[in-house]
Amino acid sequence: AGGTSATVGADQYQFVANGASVLSPTVASVVPTTAGVAPSTYTISFSTSPSGQLDAPATITLAAPAGTAWPSDPTDYAVTDGSTVVVGSVALTQLTGSTTDNQVLIGLSTASVGAQAPVTVTVSAVGNATKAGSAPMQISTSADTVPVPATFQISAAGADAAASTVKAKEASVPANGTSTAAVTVTVLDSYGNPVARDSVSL
Repeated sequence: AGGTSATVGADQYQFVANGASVLSPTVASVVPTTAGVAPSTYTISFSTSPSGQLDAPATITLAAPAGTAWPSDPTDYAVTDGSTVVVGSVALTQLTGSTTDNQVLIGLSTASVGAQAPVTVTVSAVGNATKAGSAPMQISTSADTVPVPATFQISAAGADAAASTVKAKEASVPANGTSTAAVTVTVLDSYGNPVARDSVSL
């Protein structure tokens, strides 16, 4: 648990966050990683804390970047701790700043996950966020209630000739003149992400 403090006059008060966190959270894979693509499959791994035993009914919460769209069908979710844990329900939430349901509460209806146990969550039919780059996911459970981040990468969609934008840095050259200045060109995918090492015809 962590905390923060505030000073009022001569008195100091310390506020401590109650609850534990999952251990070693990792977004092990996202396939494919392309921005805006659906369906994509996410594999998330973590270990429960020493006080993090999950007795059904229990929950796992995944809060993904804005624009991520979690599926609403419980059959798209698989949870294992060495054996299968039955997913009974999912509850979706659209967090502030997102236009999609980017947080999911996964309800576990049977079995028990022990303390300090490795857990793997696999989710299919996910819609990727549209912003490329480093993307954080906050992970918590009903026993380990303090969210902790795991970071993964979303890649640009690529230079689709019908949907991409080409931006060139303006330059001024006299009539019949020449310029030694390099022309800077930025290619953006349909979501506005810069596309690296791609070619376009101008």
